[in-house]
Parts: sequence; C-alpha cells; structure tokens
Amino acid sequence: MDIFFSNPYLFGEGTLNLLHIYGSTLLDHVMVWTTRMGGQLFFIIAIPVLYWCYDKKLAVRIGSIYLLAAFVNTEVKSLFNNPRPDPAKLSQPIRDLYHAYAPKSPGFPSGHTQGTVAFWGSASYYIPRRAVWITGAILMILVPYSRMYLGVHYAGDVLGGYVLGMLCLALFIPLVNSVEKNMVVLSRIAAIMVINITPWGLHIVLPEMSLLRITGIAAGLATGIVLGRGTLEFHVKNVLLAHLTKTVIGIGGIVLIYACMKAMLRFNYAPFARYWSIGIWITIGAPFIFSRVPFLSGSTAERS
Repeated sequence: MDIFFSNPYLFGEGTLNLLHIYGSTLLDHVMVWTTRMGGQLFFIIAIPVLYWCYDKKLAVRIGSIYLLAAFVNTEVKSLFNNPRPDPAKLSQPIRDLYHAYAPKSPGFPSGHTQGTVAFWGSASYYIPRRAVWITGAILMILVPYSRMYLGVHYAGDVLGGYVLGMLCLALFIPLVNSVEKNMVVLSRIAAIMVINITPWGLHIVLPEMSLLRITGIAAGLATGIVLGRGTLEFHVKNVLLAHLTKTVIGIGGIVLIYACMKAMLRFNYAPFARYWSIGIWITIGAPFIFSRVPFLSGSTAERS
C-alpha cells in the first residue's frame, strides 16, 4: 500500500489545486450543498422518511447496507489512518473551504463516496426505476467530486470510497437478503437478544468508540422492527400532506432525542444509548403515533 499512498497524482494536493482552476463563489456554494447529499445527516433523514412514507422493507434493506458500509468505512479509516490533504499546500480558495468543512477523521477512504455508492447502489438494485438510477448516477459522480473540490479528500481517498462501496454492495446485498429470510425463524425474544448482544461482542473485538453510533442505531432499528412487526398498523401510502406531517413529527423526534440525551448522558457508552433510542423512535415511537392518528395511518385497504 505504500506505493499506492505515495502516488503524487492520487495523494497530492497538486491534483486538487488543478480541479479548482474553474472554481467560483457560486460553484463553492453548489459543492457545499452537494457534499451534504453524501453526509450522514442526509442519510439519517432519508432512510427514516423511506420507512415512514414509501416502503418499510425497502428502507430496512437500504438502511442495513448503508450502515454496514459505514461500519466498514470506520474500520478501514482506523486501519490505514491516512491523513487528509495538507491545507498549507492547497491554493487559497481551497484552503478556506478545507478549514470550513474538513472533519477530523482520517482521509482514506472517503466516507461520503462510500456511503453514496452504498445507498444509491442498493436503491438502484431494489428500485428498478429510471429516475432512481439517474439520480444515483449523478450523485455518485458529484458527491465524490465535491469532496475533492472542497479539498477535504485526495483523489485516492475518493477512489478507495468507490472501490469499497462497490465491494460492500457485492457482499452485503446477498447478506441482507439472506438475513431477512432467516430472521423469521427466530422467535421475537431470541431475535432481540441476538440484535442487542452482537454490538457488544463487536465492541470487544473492535473497541472503537466511534463505532458505538453505528452499532447503536442499527440495534435500535432492528429491535424496533422486530417488536413492531404486526402490531403497528400504519400504511406508508398516503397523501402528500400526511407524508409531510409524518416527516416533521419523525425528524423532530430524532432531533429532540439527540439533543436531550446528549445533554443528559455523559458516560462513555452514551453514544450507543443515544443512537439506540433514535433507532427505536424511528421504528416504534413515530410509527406508534402514526398508527393512532387516522389522518396519518394511511389506507385501510392494505397494511404493510
């Protein structure tokens, strides 16, 4: 890997400076908004909205693949611990963008790139519609480009994100399909035990605190799905106003849980508890409210 990381074109600031020769203030703003389409906040909103307003099973599949890819990305970043671009070697416009938008985590591979490939690649697999394919293809080009334009990732980081994202799709789509079939064999209690014990087993093997967010929300989502199966009667198909109302209630709940628990819980494993609670809210809390309000519960002809 030393040859790979020492390549001046893949891991050199000169490449990023060349990409910015056509930069402008307007394009800066466009790239900032584009990069947000590949960030965790976007997916934390998009996956629950899919669950509440479009298709529950589809949201579970896409969300599972995205979370697994995020887990892999965190571990690979930690394994290689490769630095991000050096702002001192970036031209002035990029240097300012770097200081404004660069996270503190290692650079390789690009999490925005890998997450975008995992999310939109799985969405394109499960939703065979031209609009999804086109949207996914555009974002899988623009989001990685935005990371280089902002100077926060080398070209090699983006390439690594593409490769790992595609590998995650190849590995995790069959895995998710298999688990989905086999989970019905387990009793509800056994499934919940497996779901909530597994993250702590992983933590023993991979004791990285940053993983607690991913394993926490995954365990919370899965626990809620198991508990809510067949008991929360709301239909995802509804009128636009109902969808908007569900989205406001659901996202508002996520923000409230995050803010309150972050302020109240200060112990080492608080991130796990916080994100576990968000997962429960997405799959149990918000759906419970939707199921009790006729306007939000949707069609009575078919329950999903």
